[in-house]
Amino acid sequence: MEKFIPYAKLSKKKKRELDAGRRTLWAISPVTRRPANSKAYNRRKAQKRMDDPGSVLSSFRCHRAVGDSWIVSTRLLQDKLPPACFHRFGLSQDRGVWYNPRKYASCGAVQMSSGKKHQILDGTTLKIIAMISMVFDHVGDMFFPDLMWPRMIGRLAMPIFSFCVAEGFAHTRDKTKYLGRLGLFALISELPFDLAFEGRLGPGHQNIMLSFFLAVAALMLFDRIRGGSSPEGERVPVVKTALGVFAVAGVAVLALLLRADYTVFAVLAVFLFYALRQKHPLLRSGVGVAFLALTRTMGYYAATGFSFIPLALYNGQKGKGLKWLFYIFYPGHLLLLAAIRRVLQS
Repeated sequence: MEKFIPYAKLSKKKKRELDAGRRTLWAISPVTRRPANSKAYNRRKAQKRMDDPGSVLSSFRCHRAVGDSWIVSTRLLQDKLPPACFHRFGLSQDRGVWYNPRKYASCGAVQMSSGKKHQILDGTTLKIIAMISMVFDHVGDMFFPDLMWPRMIGRLAMPIFSFCVAEGFAHTRDKTKYLGRLGLFALISELPFDLAFEGRLGPGHQNIMLSFFLAVAALMLFDRIRGGSSPEGERVPVVKTALGVFAVAGVAVLALLLRADYTVFAVLAVFLFYALRQKHPLLRSGVGVAFLALTRTMGYYAATGFSFIPLALYNGQKGKGLKWLFYIFYPGHLLLLAAIRRVLQS
């Protein structure tokens, strides 16, 4: 006698044989349709995903992106989605590319989409280069005034810091807090600045933090007058743009009256780096660096042009951040240099 085995415990082969035998009891032998292979390409499902805005964004991950950041080319999607759909997902547009502003700077999105391997410096590395350059400049100014080469190395700092301030303003989540941090550290840095370069507290010359504070205030006025930072493709009336430029010029004059470091040149340099953020990265960096190099006629200021090299190597990524380190370093190193000079003099 054959041993009875429940249907649920039968093998797949035995189940198919049993099912085939049961079908012969019918007048016809119906064919059971096999389930579709989930891994196989389905043209209808693919077309449905293309028509769905949410799935389109998730399906176009750029293979050149780093980490979990997305760069979505509008050339692929311009016939599929309106710009409002991208804004709803928190993306920003820059030169035909939609990118995640929390991960990428505006020029970096285009740079990485071009696949150039020479762009190896992120924002944190740029700031570290500028910090080292600034230390050379201040040490040369305070302790070795007859040496030219420390001051020449120091010329790299200003263009890089101006570029980073413009990038920070363009991508900060809260522009008011960004302005407030610069204002706070402008006040904190004033005493170390005066002790380091004047030997006493006085109104004769103000620190660079005040210049960057005024520059960011000028950018906020510029965007406010123009009606906000408009994405690419939206035209802004020429009158509003002209009024915004006049506002920036007014703030630059205020920096001159307050005797802030680099005066009008700091405000205008940050403005140029910000206003040209939609242009090619090399053009943007070249114009900003050339402005600072050509408007200062002292001999060693010609070395400012070398700052174009690290800016050209910028890959658009934020880096590790270290935000508070850069804020604290400026007054901290000035206070340290002032203390060292006082010890040497005594």
